[in-house]
Amino acid sequence: MTNENLTEKLKGKFIVLDGPDGCGKTVQLELLSTYLKNEGVPIVQTVDPGGTKIGNQISRLSNMMHKALWISRQRLCCSWHREPNSLRK
Repeated sequence: MTNENLTEKLKGKFIVLDGPDGCGKTVQLELLSTYLKNEGVPIVQTVDPGGTKIGNQISRLSNMMHKALWISRQRLCCSWHREPNSLRK
């Protein structure tokens, strides 16, 4: 496919890379961006929640809360398995 055909074929497309944390979305985004740029396709690369300072802070806070809740849940489960009757009262 020629660069012109690829550019025309992708004109106005919105490509989303989604998946769980650590699955390689950023790596795939960089690979795809590099490929498309090398093919002469103009792109606009964004990240959720928009790559703004406040968006990044909200994302970090959300991740910290998620981790804290996971740790609390793990502690509760471990406590329950050690002394199940003490937590049922």
